[in-house]
Amino acid sequence: MLFSRASRLTVKTPVAAKLEPRHAETNGFKMPDKKQCKIFYFLHDLAPFGAQRAVLYAVKNIDKAAFSVFVCSLWHEETMKADFENAGAKVVLLRAKRFFDIFAWLRLVTTLKRLRPDIIHTTIPELGVIVRFLKFILPGTKIVHTFQNPLSSETSFWRSLNAKTIGLCDFVTFASLGIVTEVLDAAPVIKSKYAVIQNSVTLNEHSGQKSDIRKEFKIDASARLLVCNGRLTRQKGQEFLIDALNILADKGLNLKLMLVGDGDQLDYFKQRTVNLGLTDSVIFAGRRMDIPSILQAADIYAAASRWESFNIALGEAMLAGLPCVASDIPGHKDLAENHKTAILVKAENSADTAAAIEWILEHAEESKTIAETAKKRVAEEFTPEKMGRKYQDLYLSLCK
Repeated sequence: MLFSRASRLTVKTPVAAKLEPRHAETNGFKMPDKKQCKIFYFLHDLAPFGAQRAVLYAVKNIDKAAFSVFVCSLWHEETMKADFENAGAKVVLLRAKRFFDIFAWLRLVTTLKRLRPDIIHTTIPELGVIVRFLKFILPGTKIVHTFQNPLSSETSFWRSLNAKTIGLCDFVTFASLGIVTEVLDAAPVIKSKYAVIQNSVTLNEHSGQKSDIRKEFKIDASARLLVCNGRLTRQKGQEFLIDALNILADKGLNLKLMLVGDGDQLDYFKQRTVNLGLTDSVIFAGRRMDIPSILQAADIYAAASRWESFNIALGEAMLAGLPCVASDIPGHKDLAENHKTAILVKAENSADTAAAIEWILEHAEESKTIAETAKKRVAEEFTPEKMGRKYQDLYLSLCK
């Protein structure tokens, strides 16, 4: 069954001039059929990251005959705009210049009052907290929030506000089993109205040969390639992979590390590679749209995150058939089981990470079995279709 006893849906929802806002950009879409349930996703931006991709997979896999879907972005990043439109969503762009951009928030309120969505769905606390109060001017609109990161990973200000206001939501979902307990401890009021709906994983077919990526980045055929795909931020812990590479280089291993993504730690990571004499061994690939080809060229995948909810990039590596090293954190538990679907290492521990990478290189047959088990599990358990059906069931129950 979709929902456990603790998360069943048969719960009662709570009762719920220059300063004139410009209309948000909506590409001239028409108001939906009144019979359809209107879902309004309010996202931070449309960058190709985990939370946005999870929403995209949900949008793709819910019945458009029953739902009219709107996706609203606060910021300017619009990389996935066409993806959402192709999936059948109407995209609303607020293009805020700063978080407390009064004009952007007024445009949001104007848009919501015009559309009158049945459900507003948020995925980050900064947006979720504010939207919870908007329900008081939108009678009949239900609020859903998804935790895509642990509560403990939020700043103290937003963590406190999130915990204190989460009870205003009509329903709460968690992208990972590993992040539920701390939220329930902080906000027991949601114990009768939550469910775990794990993120899904999909991987497009790659084109080209393994040698294409290696040729592009001048990687010798004899070198083993370690890949990590994710924003270059403190959360993702790529510095521990750089340090692990240094340990293995001292042992004479011919290993390259490719970091895919961009972020505020880029300069720091680059300087770290200079200080360690690893400039020829670490590749900063930037943000890439050909992830399947990158993974096809790799030998090992590593996820050294300090925290996660459900690491979609790790799931993609598993789906690509790569042996994976992952930090032993709650948010990796959905995917990574030690020596069954991945090699787990202590978080923030470069020596442990280096030892795991070396173990994979030295145990080819065991590593292949682990990778095959992980690929089969991800392909069977974490499909976009399954996730879409679960959200569809949730939305339909709230739209009654």
